[in-house]
Amino acid sequence: RAIVVILSDFRATGWQEPLIRLAGRHEVVAITVDDPREMRLPQAGWIELEDAESGERVLVDAGHEGTRLALAMAAEEARLNRARILKQTQVDHIALRTEARWLGVAAALDGVAESLDTLLRKRLMRASIVEAVAPSA
Repeated sequence: RAIVVILSDFRATGWQEPLIRLAGRHEVVAITVDDPREMRLPQAGWIELEDAESGERVLVDAGHEGTRLALAMAAEEARLNRARILKQTQVDHIALRTEARWLGVAAALDGVAESLDTLLRKRLMRASIVEAVAPSA
């Protein structure tokens, strides 16, 4: 078994099954990075949005409150669904947000390293408890 760290937004389709298989064989830590600008559009009139992976473009009326609300609700639902799936697959999850006032890359990496250290210590503690209860032969 290995510790596998995945950095992804988990927005593509079809990631659940491979993740379940991977988590069945390894200790998996998922690091997600969310940008609040993708969750709450500014009241800015018509804007063109482009999917970074597919290149698909869509024109959105960000000046319309109903449109902004529908997009915010869809983004929040997707975020909660992702967190639920990660929890169900017993994958540890570190959620980062770009709105944090990071002082550069070094500070961001320190935050990730600290979160990983905490998760790994918890995993080691759980493994020690399991080993003490049911020692392997």
